[in-house]
Amino acid sequence: MAALIARYWPDSNVHRFILEADSVGGTLAARWTQAHGLSWQPGLLDLASARRELSVPLLHEYAQPLEAQVSLIAAPPVPGPVRGAVERLVPRLAGRSDDGEAMCVVVDCGRFTPDNPAVAVARSAALTLLVGRPDLEQVQALAPAARELEAEGCTLGLVTVGHGPYPGNEVSAAVGVPLLGQVDEDRRAAAAFVRDGFAVHRGFDRTRLARQSKALAESVYGRCWPPPAANGARVSPITGEFPVVGGGVHE
Repeated sequence: MAALIARYWPDSNVHRFILEADSVGGTLAARWTQAHGLSWQPGLLDLASARRELSVPLLHEYAQPLEAQVSLIAAPPVPGPVRGAVERLVPRLAGRSDDGEAMCVVVDCGRFTPDNPAVAVARSAALTLLVGRPDLEQVQALAPAARELEAEGCTLGLVTVGHGPYPGNEVSAAVGVPLLGQVDEDRRAAAAFVRDGFAVHRGFDRTRLARQSKALAESVYGRCWPPPAANGARVSPITGEFPVVGGGVHE
């Protein structure tokens, strides 16, 4: 979901960074090794170890390009190092330097649990997405997660994925979070994107998955760009600081 939001971000002049912060480990470097020649180095571990202020040039240094305006900050597929890296990185989010370049970071926070260090990333994000299927099991999991994240000061939006017995507006009402998008099951398109990433065939943009992902990205963009100027973590991109879009999935 994070990668699709970055792909279809409405402002194509803004550089988008996909940051893997799932505490169980990253997947995209391995998944897109053939399509993009990726590795998990440079990536999240190197960024977390850098002893400089978090800035646009620093993110570029530890990111790998997926296309002209999208890059990946990859995490290794093992939980221990990723968890430690996220814990080291979080305090620096509020201390980003103003270098005059507008950009956006889309963070894959993984599954939200009380001990997930990426919850602190969500706290400093302009918007945090809760992602789940429209069925009873996931609605019951999403509702308490939403309350916990709101208590942490997170601004939330809901995305439903796949098929289920409940329409999105009913899930939104039950969870108490605004519905920003619905992404139906589209196995063929999903398989193509999982395999080929941003090098996927041109026809992909006409698939249902692509159209709904584009609509979701536009909704997210409308909510958080430019982000509210309430504090240092949510200031106008004109200053060079950036909104962070966090994403959490309950499975």
